[in-house]
Formats: sequence, C-alpha cells, structure tokens
Amino acid sequence: MKSLPILLAVGVLLTLSAFSHRLAPAAFAMSTLNRPADPVVLTGSDVPSLVGIAPGDLVAFRYESDWQQIPVQVDERDTKYFEDIYQNPKPWPGTSIAGVSELVYVDSGTFTGPDSDPTLDANDEIVFMAKDAGDVPPSFSEPGEVIANTGVEVEISDPLNGSQTGYVYLFQQDGSLSPGAGQQYVSYTFDLLSALT
Repeated sequence: MKSLPILLAVGVLLTLSAFSHRLAPAAFAMSTLNRPADPVVLTGSDVPSLVGIAPGDLVAFRYESDWQQIPVQVDERDTKYFEDIYQNPKPWPGTSIAGVSELVYVDSGTFTGPDSDPTLDANDEIVFMAKDAGDVPPSFSEPGEVIANTGVEVEISDPLNGSQTGYVYLFQQDGSLSPGAGQQYVSYTFDLLSALT
C-alpha cells in the first residue's frame, strides 16, 4: 500500500491510502485532531482512483462507532484566458492580457464559464472540514450507499502536534446520497455586480 504525505497551507498533514485494500490496525485508532476551523483541501490528482467520477458522486464519511456521512464539496477549476473571462476588455495603455491564462475556479453562472472537463479531474479541489475527521474502523467495512472498493482513506495530522490525528474516508456513491450530508456550514447569496455584460 502506498501513502502520499502532503503538507497543506491550512496546516494539516495528509496521508492518502487505498482504503479498500487496507488491513485493520492492531489497535483501534481514534481521532485526536483538534483543528475546529480548518478546511482540508485536496486536488483530484491526490486521489487518482476517484478522478473521472461526477463531482456530485463524491461523498465523505468518518467513523465513530459507525459510519457517519460528513459534508464534502468539489470546486471545479480550469485554465482560462483572461480575455475570455473579461470579455476582451480594453486594457490600460501599454498593457495587454492577450494570451494570459490562469487556473481559476469555474462555474457556468459566472464569466469564467464551465469546466472543460465536467468530471472530477486532476486540478479540481476536494474540500472538507478537519473538525469532521473521525476514527479508524476496528475492522474493514464500508458505509451503505457507496460503490464497493472505491474508498480512499485520508489520514490528517497536525504538523504542530504530531499526536493529533483524524481520518476521513472518500467514496464514490451510488446516487442516493447528497455530498453536503444535509448540512450547510456557509450560506451566501451570489450577486454579480459588474458593468461587464
């Protein structure tokens, strides 16, 4: 089994493992992670076994005596040319944005437009909250309503205190679950206030 450690800007260290082939640990590992306000951000390239699924088919779980679904979201990103985003604006004298591109968050309801790859691809972001991490199951099992053997274990540890760890499990679902798990941590009303048309 290969593990991939990743240091994230939010200050958590991740180890990713293929959960479907994981052996149960000799001792039951419980979550000791204490990062109540930090998001955990992965990219699709961090979980190659899940690349290519529909973003709405990705779900996350923790284990605390039983499987509990937790909220997860996929933020689609794509490389876009600025002249496409800003609809060929007239640049300031002596400047040009022609041919300048950047990896940006995309949405068909904004000037960036939709992702050229509507599936979960390598540059899309997967986000969940560190506070939702749980334990390691005492023996191999999978939650209901997920596709068997699609699980990826994410071990999260605090680089400032290596004894604090927690676990989140990502799966492809069978279409009967909502990635938000019935929770809403943030709400806002989007209102594009721009002179661009």
